[in-house]
Amino acid sequence: IYLHLLFNLPYWITVLYIGIGEIIACYILGYPLLILLIKNKDRLGLR
Repeated sequence: IYLHLLFNLPYWITVLYIGIGEIIACYILGYPLLILLIKNKDRLGLR
C-alpha cells in the first residue's frame, strides 16, 4: 500500500510485481537451495 500512496503507482500492478518477486525468491531460488541442503546434511554437519 505504501508504494501506491508514496509514488502514486497502480495498486494491483504493484501487488502483482511483489507477488512475482516472492515467487522467484521462494520457489526458483529458495527451493533448489533447500533441496541441496537436505541432500548434503551430513557433509555440512547439519545432522
